Amino acid sequence: MAHGLGSQKDMGLHAYAEQYARSGIAVLVFDYRGYGGSEGFPRHVINFERHLEDWHAAVHWVHGGGLGPAVDGERVALWGVSYSGGHSLVTAAKFSREKNKLSIGKNGCLNDSSSSSYQGHTLSPLLDSSPLSPTVSIIRAVVATAPYLGPGHVISRVLHQPGALVMLLRALAVAINDQIRSFFGLPRAYIKLAGARGELAVLHMSDDEIRLVPKAPQNRQGGWRNVAAASFILRAVFYRPSTWLPYLDTPTLVIAGSEDTITPAAGIVDTLRKAGLMKGHGGETDDVKTREGARGMGNPDGLRRDNRKFGWIQMLTRKMNHLDLHRLGSQAVHHQPVIQFLHTHLGVLAKGCGGGEENRGGLGKRGEKTETVETQFG
Repeated sequence: MAHGLGSQKDMGLHAYAEQYARSGIAVLVFDYRGYGGSEGFPRHVINFERHLEDWHAAVHWVHGGGLGPAVDGERVALWGVSYSGGHSLVTAAKFSREKNKLSIGKNGCLNDSSSSSYQGHTLSPLLDSSPLSPTVSIIRAVVATAPYLGPGHVISRVLHQPGALVMLLRALAVAINDQIRSFFGLPRAYIKLAGARGELAVLHMSDDEIRLVPKAPQNRQGGWRNVAAASFILRAVFYRPSTWLPYLDTPTLVIAGSEDTITPAAGIVDTLRKAGLMKGHGGETDDVKTREGARGMGNPDGLRRDNRKFGWIQMLTRKMNHLDLHRLGSQAVHHQPVIQFLHTHLGVLAKGCGGGEENRGGLGKRGEKTETVETQFG
């Protein structure tokens, strides 16, 4: 698990991680270089290439047994929100493309078919009841909340704001200045990370969203501030997670907000359709399966139905804005479907926590309900 654009793990990720752990899933939450508890200087530098390197390093560390012998490192799920939602999709797609696979026996079980356990929960050697291919990636599931899929919608929103040209020229000037200063080893030039429309900021929010951003951010680990090194603007247009979607072959849960103006649900649906991954979007949930590549008899809609590709995308649309998707997502009504999704695809057979009663996601200690977590930018 890692946080979104310019954010870090002490901005509410602990509430999610604790619930996953209580449900029988071991969790690694990490900060990118230059943020929170991670090393790296200068701070507050957003670099998607380094972020993806950090994701790969985290996956390889878990797969190599970094979480200890009680954890099955061959069953990994990725969890991301907003910018890291895009990172999680790209990382899973890269692992599929690189064919970093595990051997599967004829009966559909891992060759080392002995079950392992974590916190009293059996980890089944079976992925699910579906027919399995001869090989399977170590990435078994992805949860992407309000995923960033490309710069198109962000650029469109900026261009439709009053005074857009002047604002873009100002941002470009600061970004070039920061790039030059970086080249000569001088102190970086920063720009506001999250701001209202019309402000000189990386991310422009609606009135409802900006009200959720604290005026005075808390004292965060590593000295977090609501800023980002301005040269990010120069690189941002080259990062398009959507280009990796055709390679995605992992069970994926996408959670989108109908009131999200930053990564809107309609934009996500449109991107999935253009990538050839979506048959349609008709309500609260949709199954989005990988395409076959060619239509034919027995496959009129072009959806892949063979055993070599068993991944799909399930989409949940909630009546929330961008920040509320994270801030309210730990509530039981929203979190339980995520835990069920992860249990299914990680092969976790929930026995319950602390006494045999089935775990209910979204509950704190002794059943205390988790209402909200900290906002992403404060």
